[in-house]
Amino acid sequence: MSDDTPVVKETGQPEPPKPEADPEVIDGIPEFPPEIPKEVIDKLPSNVKQSLLAFFHSQRIGFPVNPIIEKLTPEHIDKTLQSAENDAERDHKEYKWDKISGGLYALLFVALFVFLVIFLIDRKPDMIRELIQYAAVFAGGFGLKSYLDRKSE
Repeated sequence: MSDDTPVVKETGQPEPPKPEADPEVIDGIPEFPPEIPKEVIDKLPSNVKQSLLAFFHSQRIGFPVNPIIEKLTPEHIDKTLQSAENDAERDHKEYKWDKISGGLYALLFVALFVFLVIFLIDRKPDMIRELIQYAAVFAGGFGLKSYLDRKSE
């Protein structure tokens, strides 16, 4: 045995020779993509080669791929798109119902107000004046609130 041969401590036997590392393969992954011919890589100046090597390593080192994404199939995507479409349709129906119900509430309020005015006009004219004042204040407050809401958007 020569002095430069490494020895395994437990057995005292010489360590088997390690195969020479392929300079173009790191951890089983080639340094450059296989689509780039070796002849082209060899002809590159060393600074360009180092820049390309750094670029390809940075692409490889990124975040690990989520295992769920690897199991994703077109059926999953179709199901997700269908679910999104159903949600959009449901939101549209809800928006439409909100508009209709808001209109019905406003119509009911106007009908009640007209009924009160017609009913009270002969009996209590001073109460009609107060009712109209309260209605004007309410409408003004409602208008101011809606204006401020639109302004804040």
